[in-house]
Amino acid sequence: MNAKKALLLFAAYAGAQLGTGIIIGIGVGITYGVRHVRGGAEALRIAVLVGGGFGLVIAGLTVFWLVRRMLRGDAEGLRQVGWRAASRRSQVAAALAGLALGIVYAGIVVRFFPLPAEVKSGPIAQAISEGGWKLYVWVVMAIAIAPPVEEFVFRGALWTGFARSWGPIAAGIVVTALFVCMHLLESGRYPPAIVAIATLGAACLVARVLSGSLVPPIAMHMAYNAVIAMLTLSQYG
Repeated sequence: MNAKKALLLFAAYAGAQLGTGIIIGIGVGITYGVRHVRGGAEALRIAVLVGGGFGLVIAGLTVFWLVRRMLRGDAEGLRQVGWRAASRRSQVAAALAGLALGIVYAGIVVRFFPLPAEVKSGPIAQAISEGGWKLYVWVVMAIAIAPPVEEFVFRGALWTGFARSWGPIAAGIVVTALFVCMHLLESGRYPPAIVAIATLGAACLVARVLSGSLVPPIAMHMAYNAVIAMLTLSQYG
């Protein structure tokens, strides 16, 4: 693994997510638009939500397959990108840190710095605010799918490759910046959300470095998203 391969993996991840999301999103959007007279903006929101979910899964599987091919014949294999067990203590500590970050963001930051009324939220936020099945699909994506996929890609494969070429600090900055960039469509209009995503990314990276495993950052990411999901459910469920 090196920086060149990491960049190729990121390109594959972004491309697979975008391509799959567009293809599935168009199909879902057209189907929904034809069957429901409201169509239009609502169909677009559903297309982004469903297409984004499938795109995330396909992109994660694509990167996993590519990493396995890149590491074929390597004695350490996937362990070098953090695919290894971690102590129970590190997992619990990471999960508690994720809960704390989620509570600070959702319970304090959002309360004191709400999204201005004149600023339109992202398409997924608009979809889940309507409640119903869209909300529950998003909850599953946020807690069960996004954390393992994003941690393997960003704090696993990408950080390992960049760190070997540029050192851990530069690699951490680049990986965190890329992580934030992949969330700009949904959070770019709300600066506190961008700061929160960057903070979560940095905290997950610290957990990855200290433990040498992807399990603690996955636990932290899941716990953080669980807080956001539970508060969202209480509001729109």
